[in-house]
Amino acid sequence: MKLRRTRNGTVDPPATCWFGQSVSQNDLLTRIGLAVLLIVAVLAFTAGAVGAVDSVGTETGSSANSPVASDLSSTISQATHNTTNTTSIETDTTTSVETVGTTPYRASGGWPMRNGDAKNTKSTHNTSVPVRDVDIAWSETLPDGTVSAPVMDGDTLYVSWSEQTTDPNSAVIAFDAQTGTEQWRFTPESQESIPAAPAIVDNRVVAVSGEYIYGIDAETGELDWKTEIYVYNSRAISAPVIDNGTIYVKESGGTASAFDFETGTKLWQASNLGSGTASPSVTNETVYTAGACRDPEIGFSFDCVTALYATNGSQRWQHQTSMQGGESPPVIVNGTPHFISEDILAFDPTTGDTLWRNNETRGTSLRFTEELLITGHEAIDRDTNETVWEANLDNPVVADEYLISTASGVGVYFTASADPLWTLSDGIDEQIDAPRVAVANGTIAFSTTGYGQQTIYVVEGETDRSVTPINVSLDTETHYPTPGSTVELNATNSSGTGTLTYRWFRNGTRLSGDTCDGVTCQIDVESTQTLTLEIQDAQGRTDTASVTLRPVAVDIGLKANETYLTNFTHEDTALADSTLTLGVRDREPNRSVEIRDIRVAGPARLVDPNGGDANMDGAGSVYLEDTGNVSLRVTLAVEGADGPVERRVSQVEVIRLHESLEHYEFEFSDEADGYEERVAIALLQQELPTAYQVIKQRTDTLPDTVEFQIQTPEQVRDVLDLRRGGYASQPNEIGIHTEQGLSRLESITRHELVHLAGYEMDAETDGEWNFLFEGHAVYEQYPARQGPVEKPPQEALLNWNQTGQEYTQAGVFMEAMFAEYGRETTLRLLRNSEGTDLEQEFERVTGDSFDAFYDRWLSGSADDPMNQWAGIDLKPMFYYDGEHLRVENSEGYGPFSRQIHNPDQIQWDFTGNGEYDATGDTVEWTPDDPGTYDITVAVESDESVITGTQSITVRSTGVAVTTTPDHVSVASNRTTTVDVTVTDVSGVTSHSFDLSVAGNGVAIQQVELAGQPGRENVTIGPNGHKASVDVALADITGDPATLATVTLQGTTPNSTILTATVDSLEGTDGRTYSVADAEATTEVTIVERSTPGDVTGNGHPATDPDGDGVYEDIDGDGTVDIFDVQALFSNLDSTAVSGNAAFDIDGDGRVSVFDVQLLFRQI
Repeated sequence: MKLRRTRNGTVDPPATCWFGQSVSQNDLLTRIGLAVLLIVAVLAFTAGAVGAVDSVGTETGSSANSPVASDLSSTISQATHNTTNTTSIETDTTTSVETVGTTPYRASGGWPMRNGDAKNTKSTHNTSVPVRDVDIAWSETLPDGTVSAPVMDGDTLYVSWSEQTTDPNSAVIAFDAQTGTEQWRFTPESQESIPAAPAIVDNRVVAVSGEYIYGIDAETGELDWKTEIYVYNSRAISAPVIDNGTIYVKESGGTASAFDFETGTKLWQASNLGSGTASPSVTNETVYTAGACRDPEIGFSFDCVTALYATNGSQRWQHQTSMQGGESPPVIVNGTPHFISEDILAFDPTTGDTLWRNNETRGTSLRFTEELLITGHEAIDRDTNETVWEANLDNPVVADEYLISTASGVGVYFTASADPLWTLSDGIDEQIDAPRVAVANGTIAFSTTGYGQQTIYVVEGETDRSVTPINVSLDTETHYPTPGSTVELNATNSSGTGTLTYRWFRNGTRLSGDTCDGVTCQIDVESTQTLTLEIQDAQGRTDTASVTLRPVAVDIGLKANETYLTNFTHEDTALADSTLTLGVRDREPNRSVEIRDIRVAGPARLVDPNGGDANMDGAGSVYLEDTGNVSLRVTLAVEGADGPVERRVSQVEVIRLHESLEHYEFEFSDEADGYEERVAIALLQQELPTAYQVIKQRTDTLPDTVEFQIQTPEQVRDVLDLRRGGYASQPNEIGIHTEQGLSRLESITRHELVHLAGYEMDAETDGEWNFLFEGHAVYEQYPARQGPVEKPPQEALLNWNQTGQEYTQAGVFMEAMFAEYGRETTLRLLRNSEGTDLEQEFERVTGDSFDAFYDRWLSGSADDPMNQWAGIDLKPMFYYDGEHLRVENSEGYGPFSRQIHNPDQIQWDFTGNGEYDATGDTVEWTPDDPGTYDITVAVESDESVITGTQSITVRSTGVAVTTTPDHVSVASNRTTTVDVTVTDVSGVTSHSFDLSVAGNGVAIQQVELAGQPGRENVTIGPNGHKASVDVALADITGDPATLATVTLQGTTPNSTILTATVDSLEGTDGRTYSVADAEATTEVTIVERSTPGDVTGNGHPATDPDGDGVYEDIDGDGTVDIFDVQALFSNLDSTAVSGNAAFDIDGDGRVSVFDVQLLFRQI
């Protein structure tokens, strides 16, 4: 069964257990013999012979399910329990415990030991691998005997060789890894075998025999030191591993030894570790060994894993399993030891408890990637425990996204699928032992196995994984556009290595300009022409592709009542629950045109004119089922065209026509009962509620029912003999015609609703009063109108002739009246209930002479009433920028159309108590506590106070945009990320922002959006210097809220600036935010990271364990721990560290104490 977690992180016991291990029925039958032997052993003991035992660390799920197993519980428990040494040593409580799915440690750099590193991971990270043009670079055949697995350091390859005779000769040999030339050969003085692979660290080669361990100078082959191992009856020995200045070996007799790397001095020797020569694994000051431990009481040997303190060899714990036959070394992943025999187990590094167990595996090797557990015969997803692939890749080496296997010749396979990238068998004559593989610096080295002639092979090839075949992919919607239309050609799917350069040509002539500069080209097509694109990649390779555009004068459109709605512009508005007929117009007579295919997208379906299914070979109709956007793609066969001709109706907005709305009933005139008129009514229905509320605020009342009539232009001229868009001829009737387009419906409706309000107020509409009456409607129609207006003499203005110029002049005059006398006085004048003439009524209501007021307005002098303020809205609007409350004076907000010249008449109530706390159009306001406050602004005139109240939500800081971090460093051809974040928000639903990079050196590679938006549009410029983002229907929670993560790729060493400019932002509370700091920048430094050497003077160069270009392993011991923090701090001012971007942990472009602090937090 597969691994199954319980709530406490252990594994549920299987239904059928044998020594704590799930077995199948066949496995159970094959083990009956073993059960019988165990029963005999138990009968030899007395009932009290077996006392209580320490159960700490027993395998999770070890239970008995039968009477026999129950009787054996004590014996089995003793056969599988953990033991601890009596030496008093403080337990290391800081060791991390791994759970399934964590990131494994991977070796970095060369291949210094048989299994890659001291953790036996058999993996390497961030090293080059031959990916194409692969061949055997060289091979070397040695005399009869055995040759070890190779190890590599820099340009040198090392092996051990032993002659298989009664008086064996042996040697350690160094070869030039590029040419195969022998560099040196070390031969021991005594005749002894050196069977195991050597290890190479800090310019010293370490080799072992059954009797001695040797330290050899890696450059000369001279002996540095030699130490006798002193192990009784233990001639076989493991390959050495080296960690933190100590050499560790495992002897076949069940012992392990440690030696000082510098002197060869023997430090300690531990025993009772089980027979076998699997190499130890070392991490976090702990040595792990694997062997076959014999239980003297039952006479059987079982696989055991032992943890020793690296300092003195004393036993930390020993876990004796119920399995047999394991020969693999323990594998360390993030500090956690793993072991494979019949099952795979993971142990708690502190206690030896079983963390998890998988007992459905095949294979004898154990490898890890971030996502997979690989046994050589299968890969298992580390999160789901499901099998990802099965393949015979026995004992592969993991190199990032590739596996190197010698299961069939030698080959590189994809880690994710086990599919081969390449395989090579020609020229390889002997059998290959899979574990004898080393990978480093673009080279794969391996040795053959068995007795007789042994051969070392080195395979090389092209290692640049970024090389992409050059290819132009040129796409366009149609090859047969309509004459005069604009066609876009898109080369987004083209490929090549690095940055691509695009050159566009028309009929052989180079095109330039904004429309054909980059990955797309927009071209106006009047006649047949050939467009050619040439691209060049970073390696100088080029490719071209061409498209010929042949205009065909055929259009399509949608008909309603035999009238084309779209007039062939392909955009219009239509009604839900209606049927439109598809029409084709051919501008060339007597040419055959057939509809071959129709595709509909949106809330619509195809039907024929009679209501049945559409015939796809002929014309059809479209039934619009619901509101939304509908598009059509029609394929035509046109005589003379070599291929299909496509035409599109790109967008039809479908809206719904209602018979009535609140406050309104709709009635069509008999003469204007057409489809377009009904569309106009439906559009009007969308706008009426807002227009109604606006006018209701500005006047006393409106009719309960308003009748709207959509008239043709001729009918309107018959009534009023003018070409304007609407009229109110009766107290509850508005006539609108469509000559000037439906887009003006809202302003037309608002204007005419003002007139109906005037009727309700008994406003004067005759003679001289007409210019005031119309001026009032114009003023309310355009409350934020701006700009100078010609002011005619009084007699010219009062002689109302209903011209467009007079409408504008009347509106500005009324604006001055509102500014001088306020809304209440102005509306009282319009009522004109006394029926007197204009001049008399004006003086009676305002107390001023009409002539005097008119002269002041006409003069434009300092006492012009419009100099006080203009365009007052009934409910003034304002906004809060985090520090100030401001009355908005721009047209975009609509409260005021001009700058207020007397701000003392604007007052603010912050507390809602009716008392004013501040005066002015801009006031400071910073409440003590965050929260929601009802703020009231009041604009006073002589006779009225116009107020507006809004709820303002105040947070701890103003809304601001940041790019995090504010400085990053990235190496050439590497990537880094920057977050675009906004603060002081209630989540984000929609936003838009732009990104730009100043100068060269870095390119925007990707923008990853947060919040799973329902609509998104991310556009990255061809050279990666600009990007734009537009997002809607997102669900980004939290404050601060991250909008996106931007991936930057370094190209050339330089220093540049990434700028993020936020254009719009809407919160989850429906608020449209005014961003205080709309722009944020991050400094980007592109560096060439130099590989550091020995920083601490211990002979170990610093390493980059995770391959991110930053060398966190300062002391070079293969582990990132507190000693690296100390080493970095102590060497901040050294030449090896200071100014070297390889130690820039926090990415701020310099190496400082902040990098020390961050490294400390990371561990």
